[in-house]
Amino acid sequence: TSLALPTIYVLVVRRSTYFTQHVETSTSRTENVGGKDEGTPKSQGDTQQATLQAWCHIWPSFCAVAVLYSTTLALWPVIPGSACVALPAATGEDSTLQSWWYDLILFSFNLGDFLGKSAQSSLKIWALSLSPRSQLLLAIARAIVFAPLILMSSAPQLYDPSIARWIAWISVFLLGLSNGWLSSVSFMRAPKVLPAGSSNVVAEQASSLMVLGLFLGLSIGSFLGYALGQTVLVGSLGVCFGSST
Repeated sequence: TSLALPTIYVLVVRRSTYFTQHVETSTSRTENVGGKDEGTPKSQGDTQQATLQAWCHIWPSFCAVAVLYSTTLALWPVIPGSACVALPAATGEDSTLQSWWYDLILFSFNLGDFLGKSAQSSLKIWALSLSPRSQLLLAIARAIVFAPLILMSSAPQLYDPSIARWIAWISVFLLGLSNGWLSSVSFMRAPKVLPAGSSNVVAEQASSLMVLGLFLGLSIGSFLGYALGQTVLVGSLGVCFGSST
């Protein structure tokens, strides 16, 4: 559903007669007040050309956002939230921890995500200096680092729950921190990679492409998380280290 809505908008709504006659015409009249033309497209071909021009400059940022959110939704919250954090014969305190574990996983990720998006000084510096290709490389490296950390501490769990729960909790927190920081940098940096003097239409299409990358990542990540839980990890979720059941 998340991917279908922007696709319908781009492929159906933007090509409809109503949109062309009323929305684009109204925008063109507003921007041409005073005899200035800001580059509003006069045909569907112009829009497609602007989209292609924007794509040539921001595709690494597009891919970075898609990889970023695909990784996040594939690894969180179901896999670490279902992890065994207390042995069956554990104390009452550990049993309480197990019952609250999913909520703690949700809280730790969102706390990290909030802190990542709130690091104003860091975001401002790196949004100017971190190139789109570097963003993509960081997004891929992030997936390579966090996938084994979260999987080995959750499903299949490869070490004692008393250790695994700390690794899972810290990994989820850092997953959220990196998600908030890198996604903010990618969205802030994307408009800056367009050539100087680019029209408003190209900038608009660049923004639309970034949003499409976000929805694409959310859709792919949600599907991967569901598929992993129903196939590869179906017998490992919630199973403690050393347990045969």
